[in-house]
Amino acid sequence: MTACTNNGGSRARRAVTAALVGVLSVGAAPMVALATGAAPASGDVSLLATENAAFNGATIYYANGEDGASFVYDEDNSFQGLEPESFVYANTAEKIEKTFTYAKTPESAREGYHYFYVEIDQSESSTRFDNGNGENIVYTTEDGDVTLRGRKVEPDEDMQPGTYAVVSYYANGAAGYICATHADTFTVVNGGLEGATLYDGDDVNDTTFSYDGASADVDDVLDDMGVAVDGVKLPTTAYSITDIREKDTNVNLVGTGTDLKPGVTYVVTVAGIGNGYDGTSAKIEFTYGQLNLTNAEISGKDVAVGSAPATSDIKNIVWSIDGASSNTLDNSRFKVTVSEPENGVYTYTISSSDHDDQYGDYVDGSAQVKIAVGNDYATINYNGRNLAAWLLTLPNVDGFQTYTVDMTDDKPAFFDVTKLEAVHGSDDVDFTVSVSSLSDGSSADVSSLTSPGKWLVKVTANDVVDGQRYVNSTTFVVNNTYGVTDAANVFVSYDGKLVPSGQHIKDTYTGENLLDKLAITVKAGDKTFEEGADYNVEVTTKDQTGKTVHVDEVVDAGTYTVTIKGKSFSLNTTSGEGVYTFDVAKRELKTATPSNAFAVQGTTYYYSFTDDVIAPEFEFIGDDGETYTVPADQFEVTYDKLHDGLAAGVALEAKGQYAITGISLDADNFTGGPSFAGTIEVTDASSFVDVPNDAWYAEEVGIAKQ
Repeated sequence: MTACTNNGGSRARRAVTAALVGVLSVGAAPMVALATGAAPASGDVSLLATENAAFNGATIYYANGEDGASFVYDEDNSFQGLEPESFVYANTAEKIEKTFTYAKTPESAREGYHYFYVEIDQSESSTRFDNGNGENIVYTTEDGDVTLRGRKVEPDEDMQPGTYAVVSYYANGAAGYICATHADTFTVVNGGLEGATLYDGDDVNDTTFSYDGASADVDDVLDDMGVAVDGVKLPTTAYSITDIREKDTNVNLVGTGTDLKPGVTYVVTVAGIGNGYDGTSAKIEFTYGQLNLTNAEISGKDVAVGSAPATSDIKNIVWSIDGASSNTLDNSRFKVTVSEPENGVYTYTISSSDHDDQYGDYVDGSAQVKIAVGNDYATINYNGRNLAAWLLTLPNVDGFQTYTVDMTDDKPAFFDVTKLEAVHGSDDVDFTVSVSSLSDGSSADVSSLTSPGKWLVKVTANDVVDGQRYVNSTTFVVNNTYGVTDAANVFVSYDGKLVPSGQHIKDTYTGENLLDKLAITVKAGDKTFEEGADYNVEVTTKDQTGKTVHVDEVVDAGTYTVTIKGKSFSLNTTSGEGVYTFDVAKRELKTATPSNAFAVQGTTYYYSFTDDVIAPEFEFIGDDGETYTVPADQFEVTYDKLHDGLAAGVALEAKGQYAITGISLDADNFTGGPSFAGTIEVTDASSFVDVPNDAWYAEEVGIAKQ
């Protein structure tokens, strides 16, 4: 980060120094911070206001996105980019709201908080930006800090597709006095459709399309289909989809009422409309999938009165499958069977029907739903009120009526199961209460209802009283929370250094678990949250097939995602999670040394002649001075035979001396072009270089060496 210095004269500094002497002589604490480092030759002490100095390392927050955000080019909108509105000083948690003003001439900005924009251009001929003191302003990339070069642009310019920096700073009004942070960056993505992707519903990351149990009609699928560029949703006014066809066919299915087929790949043609999209198009493939009942979220009807629901119609059994109402489901594609009751509870098994298996095979897997059947309903009360009616007065969050407990209260109003009762008229009815974690489905007990987290609670009445069975069931969520914790209260440090929100965690391969260097602290006021109890940390990466997988260690080079998921609180971010990208770079190897020669003299390494190709083992020295082993199949060595005029690039086989002319790497965790300065000699000897293998004493010498 750039430094903050005051270019004022020594006369002013001497005046302040004299004032400090007076303050210190009476033991008072100064209200300003002394600058560290060597004192000026004159003996003056440079001073810097604490607020201004701290801003130099601040994390900036924006009104319309985060560092690295993307905006879609729109020629009718003169400006799209990050606009600063607040910040957090380094090593503090308080977010400070300030008014940032745009500075046409940063070098002479008035006192206050300002910002300007740069279209990044790293060519040497482009303008280099500094903080007014000749010190580079830098922005952060995956490879580290980069000096900011480019062209200053005005907010009212037409922001063409490209990469931009927004530089936020504090100025005290004096020329040559600017405290600038790292410049954060954003991109304006192309106005065309290059790299466009399809997404399902509202989630830009959901790029799969599958049968929903109701309809596979191409136009119904199209209604839920969106288009994104570089992960940014395009407005529906920017494109149209008028063509969907099976891959390698010429029949457009849009408007034909045709059902898409599971397992078949389709090609969608997206055409751009206006605002820089005119004349552009993209062809995007997707493969239509089945509805997998085994993994589906199914809401059963739980209880019934009179007789067991008939298996002839799935809407008798379930309320919804994956959020789709049973009233919309295609009953012909589902088969429902039922077992004999146990204590009045019937188990229904849902699977694909013979009709579905014969005509399309849209449904796969199976699921079970349990329904308790009684002679009449019991009434479930909580604290004297009808539980179901009371729950309807509470917010519905993600499909569940939710009772929220503020755990910051001195006496939190926890849900109290002792206040539950089930009755039928004047008769008491036995009931059970089951509790599970909403986040992972793991079972818990009622004592968890005083612990932080979101708990799925199910109260079920199923009891025979005087020969009559009474049933009922109610499901809801208890959310014990410390409220909303701002992302600024999540402190992530790596190797002892704070990682500002939005910045990447970076390191280089060492062969060790780099997660050991990661520390996470989450706070809310005086409360420090506990990992496991209040939040979980998940680490994911992509495997060779591109699938996201969870890992327990970060060792190999690659890109990982560290996600902080609140259990007893919610993070005030778009996703409700704190997400950090962890980049592990490959280690650069500098030198190589044969490690299994039978003898070494100086820089000559000796191997025994075997009348076959020899493959020496090597140890490598990295740019950190440490020794590494590279798998034999991840590097290749090129040899030249010396002295006898043989061609270059020969196999290490015949007797004689060889030079290594190249070591090429194709390694998972290493890069570079390691060098080897010595020679390799293939000899008849096998124990000492001056003891030939056919010498009468060779065997005894070899035994003695061992």
